[in-house]
Amino acid sequence: MNLPKEHIKSIIIAVLLILIGAFAYKYLYTPKLATRDLPVKPQQNQTSQSGSFDQTIEGTVLEYGGNPIGDIDKILLQTATGKKWLHFPPHAAKRVLALSEKNVAVDAKVGDASQNLEKETVFELLALRSKTSGDEITLAGIPPPPPSNGIEIEITGNSVQFQYDLHGQVEGFILSGKLVKLRPKMTEVLGKLLQNGKIVRVKGFARSADDGTVNMQGYILVKPVSITIDNVNYTVQ
Repeated sequence: MNLPKEHIKSIIIAVLLILIGAFAYKYLYTPKLATRDLPVKPQQNQTSQSGSFDQTIEGTVLEYGGNPIGDIDKILLQTATGKKWLHFPPHAAKRVLALSEKNVAVDAKVGDASQNLEKETVFELLALRSKTSGDEITLAGIPPPPPSNGIEIEITGNSVQFQYDLHGQVEGFILSGKLVKLRPKMTEVLGKLLQNGKIVRVKGFARSADDGTVNMQGYILVKPVSITIDNVNYTVQ
């Protein structure tokens, strides 16, 4: 059957209109889900600032460790997988030790791990809980003490006892029950004189007992300004 050209032309136009309408509906009227509306997969683990995953360590407190000036800044735990050191800032020592007496079982949340000079792994302590008392602390909640020169002090004695660091170098001396810190250069200059002196007097600043630190030997730390040995005065720089 032959259709008139006018009918064929009308059919073609109708088909084109249908196709155009379908295309317009699909791309102009179909709603799209915005990217910002997409659900975000929740994170399964929190990470520390360096990107390492925080973890919990359980163990029994064996001993304490200190920094070069003798302030306690570590506890050693006996865990099911071996011994582990946990490090914390020295100003948090009083709070940490209150929950971690020797032979006490604790739970510790730790972050970054590093190696000390003895190639032992040391974890950074983030939070601590005593299994005995149930008390706990968060290290981020223990602010450092405000800057201070300390308390002005003068001490005198007739003998000194040298203190040595982990490498066998003199780092100070004990006078009248206090630890007087010396820099290496001053030790070279005054070492023999202190050893042979009959009367030693030190003027300086003692660290406040309220700064949260605990010295491993129990001494109050003194930063000297001047040291007098047998009436000869030396300025400490």
